[in-house]
This record gives sequence, structure tokens and C-alpha cells, in this order.
Amino acid sequence: MDSMKTFLTTLALFVFFSGILLNKVYSSKKSESLNDSLSEKEDVRGDFDMNNESEVVVPTNTPTTTPKVQSVQKSEEPSEISLYTYKYPNSFVTSSNKSELILSSTDDENIITEWYKNKIKESGMNISTFVVTKTNDRVLNKLVGANDKSELRVEIVKGPDSSKVTINVSFKIK
Repeated sequence: MDSMKTFLTTLALFVFFSGILLNKVYSSKKSESLNDSLSEKEDVRGDFDMNNESEVVVPTNTPTTTPKVQSVQKSEEPSEISLYTYKYPNSFVTSSNKSELILSSTDDENIITEWYKNKIKESGMNISTFVVTKTNDRVLNKLVGANDKSELRVEIVKGPDSSKVTINVSFKIK
């Protein structure tokens, strides 16, 4: 009986220390793998304004170092145009995805509408649709700008009891 207890105790200690050793080896390999994957992912992608160059912060492998800054040449293809090009200056993003940007602002809806009319023209598009609706203090302005390659839709909404204006911007390549 004592030999059985000794055997089980020895086996339990062996399993325990093997687990500790395997955990250290696994953690070390996982850390190396993470560092390798971080060094492979220094490709920088993001949203840019319409200038040809901008400065982009590139993360380094160690979080204690200062990030590097480098210039990135951007494509002038329409598919590379960022929706953030059409972000109204005095607004904040409430949601976004690849083709739609939803913003909120406390500016007057008429000022926002004029800004988008100018922005559409600056982008080389024609305003194909412009509808202004104000009923019972509810505002709904719609603008559609288009050219032969792309289409921009902007919807500006303000409720009767709201101080905030919601701006829905969608952009698609034809």
C-alpha cells in the first residue's frame, strides 16, 4: 500500500512539473510567434486626405520605443478615396464601414448642407440630386453627387426636438 502511495505521489509530481515546463516552453514559443507576426505586419494602411503624401505612424515591435514616422505615397484611383474625405469638419463619427459613414454634429443643417455641396463640386462631381425638406421642424436634406466613376450620397437629418444633426454619407465606385 505504501509503495502505491509513493508511486502515485511521484506520478503526480511528475505531471505537475511537466505541466510547468510545457507552459514555459509554450509561452516562450507563443511570444516569439507574436513578435514574428508583429514584425511582418509593418504594412501601413489607413484613411488619408486627398493630398498625395501624408505622415503615418508605423508601430514597432517593442512598445517602449518611439514610433517611426514615414511618408506614404497614395494612389489616386477612385477606389482609394476614403470616406473620411467626406467627414464634415465639426462632426464626430457614430459608426462607419467600408461604404458608409454616419456622423453627428451640432452645427446648423444649412451650413452642413452647403459644405457638402461645395465638397461634391471640389471632388469633380456634379450634383445630380438636391432635395431640401423641412416639415414640422424636421429637416431632411439629400444630396447626390456623381461622375462617370463614382457616386456620393449625403443625407442630413435633424429631428424637431433635437440639437444634433445626423449625417449619413455613402460612397460607391460605379
